[in-house]
Amino acid sequence: MPASLVGEALMGLGCLTFCFALTACGGLLLALHSGLTRGLVEKLKALLAAAPKPQDGGARDI
Repeated sequence: MPASLVGEALMGLGCLTFCFALTACGGLLLALHSGLTRGLVEKLKALLAAAPKPQDGGARDI
């Protein structure tokens, strides 16, 4: 019976380690994704600010 208890304890420890690693990787990916998204949004805002704007309120002659 003690061998079974040790086996269950090791399995529980393995599960906890796996869950912790999975959570850490997910958090890292989320942080990386939000950082990349924020960078892309800032670049897009800079591009839109630098774009030439029509001086006549947007009306164009055809």
